[in-house]
Amino acid sequence: MIDAHRVDPKLHRVLVEQVPRVGRLDNIQAIDREAYALVRAYLEAHRDELGIADADMAAFVCVTTVEALTHAAVVHRREVLSDERANAFVDEVTTLILRYLKPHQVIEVASARKGSIRSKSDGQPTGRH
Repeated sequence: MIDAHRVDPKLHRVLVEQVPRVGRLDNIQAIDREAYALVRAYLEAHRDELGIADADMAAFVCVTTVEALTHAAVVHRREVLSDERANAFVDEVTTLILRYLKPHQVIEVASARKGSIRSKSDGQPTGRH
């Protein structure tokens, strides 16, 4: 999702500002629905492991958080998505989401884009991004 926003940040900014005005939200909304469905399916499949009471709400929170942070970076802080800083941005967003999903575990993210994410409580991989 973040990589898609990095392709052409200036174009993305124009689209974010202009598309709602011209009423062409169908494609964007379809992508959002697909991302939500994928995240919800993953959370539902791992409900017991994560201790999620409401997979629908958790998926909404996760997808909306990633989208909001990415849009804010594109529109207000383009340097955050630069080649030099994009991996750090992804790591920060990953840490935020994992702490939301696993609040009682200490999460160690060693470049989520290159390796596994480990929980310090058991040292076992908790996901691959």
